[in-house]
Amino acid sequence: MKKTIGNIAIALLAGMGGSFLYNHYFFSPVQDLPAGATTDTSPQAVVYQARYDSNAQSKLPLKDDAFVQASALATPSVVYIKTYYEGRQAVDYWDWFFGYGGQTNIELSSGSGIIVSPDGYILTNNHVIDDAQRIEVIHGKNSYTARLVGTDVSTDLAVLKIEAQNLPAIRWGRSSEVQIGEWVLAVGNPFNLTSTVTAGIVSAKGRRLHLNKGQFPIESFIQTDAPINPGNSGGALVNLRGELIGVNTAILSKHGSYVGYGFAVPADIAKRVYEDLRRYGIVQKAVLGVETEEITPDIVKKLSLKHTEGVVVVDVWKDTPAEKMGLEVGDIITQINNTPVRSLADYEEIIGLLSPGDQVTVHFRRGNQTYKKSGQVVNIDGKPAVYKPHTYQSKVLHAVFEAIPALERKRYGIPNGVKIKELHGGLFYRLGIKEGTIIVRINNIEIEQPEEVEKVIERIAGGIVMDIITPEGVPYRVQFRY
Repeated sequence: MKKTIGNIAIALLAGMGGSFLYNHYFFSPVQDLPAGATTDTSPQAVVYQARYDSNAQSKLPLKDDAFVQASALATPSVVYIKTYYEGRQAVDYWDWFFGYGGQTNIELSSGSGIIVSPDGYILTNNHVIDDAQRIEVIHGKNSYTARLVGTDVSTDLAVLKIEAQNLPAIRWGRSSEVQIGEWVLAVGNPFNLTSTVTAGIVSAKGRRLHLNKGQFPIESFIQTDAPINPGNSGGALVNLRGELIGVNTAILSKHGSYVGYGFAVPADIAKRVYEDLRRYGIVQKAVLGVETEEITPDIVKKLSLKHTEGVVVVDVWKDTPAEKMGLEVGDIITQINNTPVRSLADYEEIIGLLSPGDQVTVHFRRGNQTYKKSGQVVNIDGKPAVYKPHTYQSKVLHAVFEAIPALERKRYGIPNGVKIKELHGGLFYRLGIKEGTIIVRINNIEIEQPEEVEKVIERIAGGIVMDIITPEGVPYRVQFRY
């Protein structure tokens, strides 16, 4: 027993002695250092204690707080949009024909919007508010009835106005500076879940989906893998500085929900559309006067092309800047001003950012020769000035009609015609005729002015035969009796 106690005492003394010698001769005591400092002189090494201290956490370098900061900047600028649709069930002939009476059914839809000015202007998708009888904007705990300022089907954008001041307007970014692989955030209201933020990267730029309508559609979508779902339409796609770089518009999916592909209208285009709609009520489209197509392997083979970048001219309209510049079918447009044209999306985006009256320099190839021609783009009526449309609202037909501008008539080869700009029920809606349809003749009567549609239909008895051109550009004849 005594031997065992002695062995333990010797072991304790030896341990104490070893610790004393190591600390005294081999180890320098730790100094009190400033927060975040280290005794390691290597510039890469930063050592921190693993202990959690709620008072000290703000001193740590938050490497991943860029998402937090961008969300904090962008989320207050995104609103929830509710749209109300009133559908009537016809009860007799006069209700079917003119849209009177009947039983009213209320339908509800929703989407997102972006505050782009402190005084209440809001940017969203056209398809979010299309055909809505009433638009409600919800921002935080406040609800507003919105007024529709204007729409542009060619970019699927719309501008709303609410009566409010000092709103948190989003900061505009430059979509032209966005890089593939860059981190982005999508802010919106998917599935009625307000103020939802998702993250991803820019997967591609300049995507064309053949979604947009109108005679001069512009498609140069930003593709992202940030999850976007129904309800995100009209919401913001922002960079890590919280700046708007796109308006979330579409998803590519077999079942209507996110599967990895989301698409946004570039902010450069959206800003131009917003400014025109706010100032003029319509987008002042610039027209060069050519129809172009993507260069395909068949075109490369047919034209014996050595270079595949650019777009090929497939039609030149008469009395347009393109014709005056000497452009011909088969020419390859490679550059406009100082911007290269690599694809059809590039071409559409460049032209979409121009205004009537702007000077342009077009670089193009013809065979083995390269040319550079300059001119002035015009509006859709063929003039280098602001275009003011002639419209007429028919309360009888529940529609708004618009005179066809000169270049559009030339494009279709028609001397006259009136376009259906808006439909709010009524005869044409019930016949399945869509907005954007051109009415050329009614019972062989040439329609030249918007007011004539209502006057001609009201005095016809028996049957109606209408010669129209569909929004897709297809001539068609509609016949019905009453």
